[in-house]
Amino acid sequence: MAVSPSIFDERAPSEDAVAAGPSLRNTRLGRVAMGSVVAVLFSLSLLVASYVLNRFSMGVTLTASLLLLAGALVVLMVVFVAARELLYWRLSARSLARLVNELRAGDAPIGDLDRVKGGAAILVEPLRSILLDLREAKRTN
Repeated sequence: MAVSPSIFDERAPSEDAVAAGPSLRNTRLGRVAMGSVVAVLFSLSLLVASYVLNRFSMGVTLTASLLLLAGALVVLMVVFVAARELLYWRLSARSLARLVNELRAGDAPIGDLDRVKGGAAILVEPLRSILLDLREAKRTN
């Protein structure tokens, strides 16, 4: 029985991945972009907190203003992380669904499953084995 690969396995990148280059997440530009997004979110939280404090400054203490700022920052970060994770899963699941339809129609080779990145990449090996078993069953019948 074959051992299924773990997400921690280090495999050589496929030719498609090498041709496409590193993903934005793993590059310096990607890290700078993520840091910029965090800085913008922090600035927006400061802007919201200062607007609320100026609008409703009837006896607001420094502690209350810091708590409001921290709350706004937490809410913005939660929204950012949720949106990022949603895109990580949604985009990869859509590309996998499109590829599976092409594989079933015979328009793409099974090797194209290596192009799937993101959250749905964990489904590639089980799908590959199912498709190979299906093709073998069709050949024997």
